[in-house]
Amino acid sequence: MPTERGTILTGVIVVAGTAGAFFGFAWPNYREASAITEQIDHLERRIATSDEQHVSLDALAMRLSEAKLEYEGNLREIPSAPDMAGLMRTLTLEIDRERVFEQTVTFGRSSADPTVDDGSIHILPLTVDMTARFDPVFDLLAKAEQMDRLVRVASILVERSKDSEDLLAATVRLEAIYEGPGTTEEKK
Repeated sequence: MPTERGTILTGVIVVAGTAGAFFGFAWPNYREASAITEQIDHLERRIATSDEQHVSLDALAMRLSEAKLEYEGNLREIPSAPDMAGLMRTLTLEIDRERVFEQTVTFGRSSADPTVDDGSIHILPLTVDMTARFDPVFDLLAKAEQMDRLVRVASILVERSKDSEDLLAATVRLEAIYEGPGTTEEKK
């Protein structure tokens, strides 16, 4: 009997020692490892989200730079003087009696743009009357649009010419925009 009691006592001590070691050493380490694993998972999710946001931010930055380039490409200069001679040079087409038969450019009186409150922007109206085939009329509009300076098309009137069925009589009213006198010094 004493051996049975010793064996049972030894078994109880081993089980108690194992349970004590488990609860005293292994269980706290297991809880700490579980908490660290949970923290690692949380940080990995944040990194993945951060990477997605970074990619999204890069895409937005690229779209912004493309939009800026497009915007700057569409900007037109507003000169400080009307430059009638430059307008005449650019908008006058060669009268060749095949495509263009007649063309006159008439400048109106310059005035402040009513859409700008401070009067800093002025409009120089000009009218181009021409008798020509369709292509030169279209070329005139394209030249006005492609100018480095801001030129607005105010109106276009195109009719069949009374002289020939192949010709058009076109009246194109344009507005050349420029800064009024004294506005460039005020900006400095």
